[in-house]
Amino acid sequence: MKTRFDITKNSTVIVEYDDVITGERRCREFMVPLRGGYVREWTGNDWRQVCDGLSTRGDTLYLNEDGSLLSLIRREYRAMRRAEKAILG
Repeated sequence: MKTRFDITKNSTVIVEYDDVITGERRCREFMVPLRGGYVREWTGNDWRQVCDGLSTRGDTLYLNEDGSLLSLIRREYRAMRRAEKAILG
């Protein structure tokens, strides 16, 4: 199934995609404070900072208030997929 990016009325970005290892459909939600700051992902019980390539380790993603969260998440999603491809072959 195709990857899908949506912006909610609360200005969060939701990404839906198929996991390359399990094949299961993943749904992840991201936000950034209105005046800019660290990008966060909803983990089911709280918001946690997210890093390069949408991972849990590395350089924490930061967005200025005039930046586009959707553009940032699209870019980091592509980086995540490139890293997966490099590891899995």
